[in-house]
Amino acid sequence: MALLSSVSASRSCPVFLVVVAALVACADPTSNGTIGFRDFRGRYVSGFESSGFQPCGARADAAWWWTEFTETGFSSQLDSAFKANIDVTNPRCGSDLYLEVRGFVRSGGGFGHLNASERQLMVLAVRRVSAWSTAACSTR
Repeated sequence: MALLSSVSASRSCPVFLVVVAALVACADPTSNGTIGFRDFRGRYVSGFESSGFQPCGARADAAWWWTEFTETGFSSQLDSAFKANIDVTNPRCGSDLYLEVRGFVRSGGGFGHLNASERQLMVLAVRRVSAWSTAACSTR
């Protein structure tokens, strides 16, 4: 009987893993937890000691995610957009952009400047870049 229950348990393990993977893939990007590789759209602001992302659909008062780009994730397209949209009249000299990216989010706090962010978006690839406008999130 012990052999039968161990065979039965080993067969249910792959099913369990598939269910867990499906739940992670459907996770809400504004809820707690780690989100696997997926596409994100939203507002990106960079400047002196700041690199923040807020996904489309997030509340206006929602916390920003500290954002980092892998070497392959930082594209020449993004670099050009920074230069074209930089606000030199702003003392922080930042850029305010709409981004569509591929990456993953980690939570648990301690990210970014002075470890102030609860979440981190690690960008692996930049899909689209444009100047920020409030309409950008609603038109896609």
